[in-house]
Amino acid sequence: LGPSVREMGRTYDWGDPLAPTRQDDLHHESKADTVILLYVLHHVENVDEVIRRAVALARYRVIIVETVPSNAWQRHFYPFLDQLLFWVRFGGPSTPICYKTVDEWTDKLSPFGSIQVVEHRQRGFHHKAVLTLDVHVLT
Repeated sequence: LGPSVREMGRTYDWGDPLAPTRQDDLHHESKADTVILLYVLHHVENVDEVIRRAVALARYRVIIVETVPSNAWQRHFYPFLDQLLFWVRFGGPSTPICYKTVDEWTDKLSPFGSIQVVEHRQRGFHHKAVLTLDVHVLT
């Protein structure tokens, strides 16, 4: 098994974890039925590229779970809390942070396939959205 999350935070350069080593790595036999992106997109500078790669690896669907702000206070609080928790867990600053609303994620993801909001709920001050992206062939 690979390193723990704590070890990765201290040693991994956070460069491009989705980068295939060769173009051949994306052939049909290496595809998954479903690719899951769990609370990662708000830490990515080039969301389109990550989605494009996830779609290339998925035969049918990409499932995305993200924290989504529903008001201006949350839009400012979530990045602050994220930075604080990252500092406590890994001893250094976090990667870039860009939280989007459900509507913003829907707009961002719609060019890649059929998007559906499966769940959008609040627990305490945390708003979570689960979106599914049924992929189609990208040209």
